[in-house]
Amino acid sequence: MKQYLLYLEAKEAIINKLQLNDEQKKEIQELVDKYPQKASKIDWNKKDLTYGAITSTLKEISKKAVKQGSLGGLVEGKDYILFGEFETKISKYMGYIPLNHNASRVIAHEKIGGCEGKWCTAFQKSSSHWDRYVKKDKKILVYGVSEDANLNDNQKIALEFSSAGKLLGLWDRLDKKIKTKVFFEN
Repeated sequence: MKQYLLYLEAKEAIINKLQLNDEQKKEIQELVDKYPQKASKIDWNKKDLTYGAITSTLKEISKKAVKQGSLGGLVEGKDYILFGEFETKISKYMGYIPLNHNASRVIAHEKIGGCEGKWCTAFQKSSSHWDRYVKKDKKILVYGVSEDANLNDNQKIALEFSSAGKLLGLWDRLDKKIKTKVFFEN
């Protein structure tokens, strides 16, 4: 128990030395206290340790939680937006818009049973693909899933929108671009 307390005290000292505002330091400290096992994954001696890198590791959804079907505490409106049901010429789909990398991972695994295509912002452990897609390119990704298992590659789809709401593209689960007229009336 004494070693554990020393571990937490050492992390608190390191956190206090980081070039972060008080609110960020407090959030990190609370996450370290709540998830010490995740905190042990962080190289606290790195000189370029950032708030984003720390919090993404501490908030990472465990594979066990994903397998158990847990949404890992995702909050609608904060972590994801329920796009809702939409009908195409082929099937009805339920759409989800992830608002952060962890939500993308949880939704991809829990709601659409994983994704294989390059469009999937959840397939990597790091958030770099998510960051490029959403933050840099300012795109909105909607994961769509149909309950119709007979659709094969079209059971899981991705709709890509511009930040202005224009549909930019549509992909199947294997990353093959689908012509929108195949799915939607013109």
